[in-house]
Amino acid sequence: GVDGIDGELEFSRDLFDEATARTLTERLVRLMAAVVADPDRPLSRIDVLETHERQRILHEWGAGQPLTVTAPTVVDRLAAQTAATPTAIALSDAHGSLTFAEFAANTDRLARWLTTHGAGPETVVALVLPRSAAVIEAIFGVFKSGAAYLPVDPDQPAERIAAVLEGADLVLTNREIQVPQDNVLYVEDIVDSDVTLTPPAPANPAYVLYTSGSTGRPKGVVIPHSGLVNLFHSHRETLYRPAVEAAGRQLRIGHAWAFFFDASWQPQLWMLDGHEVHVVDDDTRRDPDLLAAVVQEQKLDFIELTPSHFAQLAAAGVIKDGRCALGVVGVGGEAVPQQLWETLRDLPGTEAYNLYGPTETTVDALVGRVRDGDRPAVGRPVANANAYVLDEGLSPVPPGVRGELYIAGAGLARGYLGRPELTAERFVADPFGPPGTRMYRTGDLARWREDGQLEYLGRGDDQVKIRGFRIEPAEIETVLARHDDVDQALVVVREDRPGDKRLVAYTTPGTTDPRTLREHVAQQLPEYMVPAAIMPLDAFPVTRNGKLDRATLPVPELATGGRAPRTPTEQALCEVFAEVLAVDTVGADDDLFTLGGHSMLLVVLRNRIAARLGAEIPIAEFFRTPTAAGLAALLTRDAR
Repeated sequence: GVDGIDGELEFSRDLFDEATARTLTERLVRLMAAVVADPDRPLSRIDVLETHERQRILHEWGAGQPLTVTAPTVVDRLAAQTAATPTAIALSDAHGSLTFAEFAANTDRLARWLTTHGAGPETVVALVLPRSAAVIEAIFGVFKSGAAYLPVDPDQPAERIAAVLEGADLVLTNREIQVPQDNVLYVEDIVDSDVTLTPPAPANPAYVLYTSGSTGRPKGVVIPHSGLVNLFHSHRETLYRPAVEAAGRQLRIGHAWAFFFDASWQPQLWMLDGHEVHVVDDDTRRDPDLLAAVVQEQKLDFIELTPSHFAQLAAAGVIKDGRCALGVVGVGGEAVPQQLWETLRDLPGTEAYNLYGPTETTVDALVGRVRDGDRPAVGRPVANANAYVLDEGLSPVPPGVRGELYIAGAGLARGYLGRPELTAERFVADPFGPPGTRMYRTGDLARWREDGQLEYLGRGDDQVKIRGFRIEPAEIETVLARHDDVDQALVVVREDRPGDKRLVAYTTPGTTDPRTLREHVAQQLPEYMVPAAIMPLDAFPVTRNGKLDRATLPVPELATGGRAPRTPTEQALCEVFAEVLAVDTVGADDDLFTLGGHSMLLVVLRNRIAARLGAEIPIAEFFRTPTAAGLAALLTRDAR
């Protein structure tokens, strides 16, 4: 009996241990006692946690290591590293390398030139540049001018680029890229200048990164220098120093993230600790076989990828006979499957980390060391950060209970560029921190494990991630609804084949042309946001209560059946396309991306073609020539 309440508890030992059963019973007793003491009190205001449980969740598990930040910004940290190792290699790609001293000189020169054109603290310089190590030079050149940089993918649709560039004061590009702006600067025009630089302060913006927006337009996340330099200090303690101790030397870091992903800072930050960052080109980073070859030829020590991408890299030879060619592995951007977790956990001589963080919390908010657990976990907060798992009343939930994940502390963004109402909605007052502090509502669901690690349990809203890309279906729906022939639009993620997630759009009325709608979307949104299928319906299915019945939405019909193949090679390629894309037939001129193809399927497609025709097609060629007819012509030409 407890507090005058007597009873017996029966439980299944297959599901609960005795300690868990006892804890749940004690919480029930506390709840009942609180109800008796104050019957008018809302249940959501009753705290079922004991004082020591609350203390442990908030101030032990949920609090990152308190750490003194010795460099105010990454610019100061770069200066210190340059002074310490001026002749060491800082940066390289397939075309050459730069020492720390050379990198510092180049970025100083760019910073002064940008300053003469108006760059400075609280201004934004957009970078519309092809992928190379020179992009990192441009980033630090912008930093040294005091400004923030805004990375822009040159391959995005022109309308999307124009929308993003509205938030920029200057645009830095080259003369081969067409940018429809007046405030454009070209890297070919850089000249020496002796202007005085105004370095950034910790509170000044370091970068602005656009993510998908639920209101139908992308939102620019403004990250201050304080968040970026804090992440460096945190990772130096938990990732870099253990790796150096294990290797006995400075490391070579592979850079395979797109620069318009904030995850690109994961490899870049290693440079500020004296390690060499090697940037691979677009063709290489998209092709697991080419990337695996670079890992081994360049003797790279670290790389971070999405779990699905790393699994392909492992299969390409980076993991062989139970050993990994990399001393340190990072995975992030999507949930880690159990099988991959076990593979990474059991690698001898390799340390693997699961890195979690929304853009709004400066790259990484949580770090889970894989060998610390048997099941996938996103771990614990980075230094000087806090993680809370809360219920709808913003009260901490007990261990093992699902709640919404909130992040507070040093990594928080300033907010969304020019969107104060959205900033106020997502960045709310922190009830557990000092007055005036904020926390970010991630929208992710999580729970504390009994070992103090956080487990990721999916989304609590409609936001989705496909191949690491963060997507708000409402943004795609808004674009579709702008078309004159569309009355209603609905975008969902379907997984009709296990492991193959695809965006599917449903529109009304049923007379609209899917190809026309797809072209309409492709003109305004990046490739990864274009639905694999668009299905016009006479009406959306509804339940007896009049609500949308998602369960009865029809299986998508991918648009196929173009021109019939004319040659044996075209015939073989069409058959392989149909097999891999899981459609009945494929025409010789059908675009594989229109049929639901994506980067994760290209390795399978390439391997099936090699087995059928004995011809190796580079992954990059599928992006340039995405039809059976085009690839057949390529193979015929190469055979001559």
